[in-house]
Amino acid sequence: MGPFEVVVSLAAFLLGGAIFWRLTGLIKYGIDKRYEAKRSHSLEEDVLKDYQKFKRDTQRRLQNLETIAAEYDEITGRDEQVDELQAHEPAIEMEDSSQREETKVEEGRSNLPNMLRS
Repeated sequence: MGPFEVVVSLAAFLLGGAIFWRLTGLIKYGIDKRYEAKRSHSLEEDVLKDYQKFKRDTQRRLQNLETIAAEYDEITGRDEQVDELQAHEPAIEMEDSSQREETKVEEGRSNLPNMLRS
């Protein structure tokens, strides 16, 4: 075997390795693509199932709380108390803006001597 044959066989070996590496990369890419599509589909289903479960649990909890609140209201007679409180709400009187300004001016005059003393 001469030096030329060694170089040709080495080049053929490297070329064959490169082709083999490329083919295995393409096969791996195809497998990963299929797995990813299958995985994302299952993730969407899992998220949807978890959301539906959360929604059912939340509705059940709300119904339980409403039942407990209704029972508590029946026991304490809270509905009557709430009606009485709403009937006796104090009326809110609005101050005129000019009255507020006059009050501020008067307060400022009385505070001025106190401020000057200190």
